[in-house]
Amino acid sequence: MTDAMVTGRMSAAKKEAGNRVLKSLGLSASQAINQLYDRLIEEQKLPFAQTPKKQPTKAQRKEAHRFVSAIPHRNSLSNLDDDAIKRRKLAAKAHL
Repeated sequence: MTDAMVTGRMSAAKKEAGNRVLKSLGLSASQAINQLYDRLIEEQKLPFAQTPKKQPTKAQRKEAHRFVSAIPHRNSLSNLDDDAIKRRKLAAKAHL
């Protein structure tokens, strides 16, 4: 099997810090990258982070909005008009 090279960019400080950790674990950067690729291939996802979720489509957002809007919202102010709500809030402040 022919070897291939993987190239990535990062800050020099990150590379040095990462190499110190890898050395303490008895691994080289190549070994760590190979282990990452092995897990990536086996699990079909990154082993340490979630991949970003896709943004919902316009139709999905519309459906979600329709669903949420259909949920009845009831509380002590549900049957009051705006003026009655204002009067109730003012009365509550006066009793503080």
